[in-house]
Amino acid sequence: MGVTADQDGQSWLPLFLEFKWPSVAYAPDILAWDVFFPLSVLSAAPVFGGSRLTTSIRLLMIASSVLAVGGLSGVIVGDMQLRKIGIVAYVGVFPVARCCWPSCSIERHRQRRRRGPLTRERNQADLDG
Repeated sequence: MGVTADQDGQSWLPLFLEFKWPSVAYAPDILAWDVFFPLSVLSAAPVFGGSRLTTSIRLLMIASSVLAVGGLSGVIVGDMQLRKIGIVAYVGVFPVARCCWPSCSIERHRQRRRRGPLTRERNQADLDG
């Protein structure tokens, strides 16, 4: 017969080794995905704007951030099933926004080609506004 942590006098061991709430192993996961992920995506969202494509990417990124923060409700309430709200954010919504990024660079490249070759005057005009 095996000896469990409780029988061995190490009742604290499951708090460090098990991946269920509350545990030390689960806390960094929650901190990363439900706090730092939405902060980083929300910080990057303002970069996208202008055309309909980039505006839709920005809105998807904001929605992803809001949903990821919504995953914290599971920690607050104590029901880890509510964390699935956050999982929808970084597994469902954010990848859709991320898949559109190459289209933005293609669109930007086409706009630059239409303007013609870069000259010193045009470069200065772009910098001035």
